[in-house]
Amino acid sequence: MMTIRKNLLALSAAAALALPGAAHAQSSFQDYAIANPIAALMGLLLPAVQKVREAANR
Repeated sequence: MMTIRKNLLALSAAAALALPGAAHAQSSFQDYAIANPIAALMGLLLPAVQKVREAANR
């Protein structure tokens, strides 16, 4: 299984080098893997900021 992954990575790297003008695009899974932790951190941060603002207004 690991050799198949290495071969696929080598092929994709070779394809990227063969087309110098081609941009490397992220898959939608990679987008979700990046967006989910950011959304979770924002969900924790925003209520804390609200509490601080309310305390400052008092």
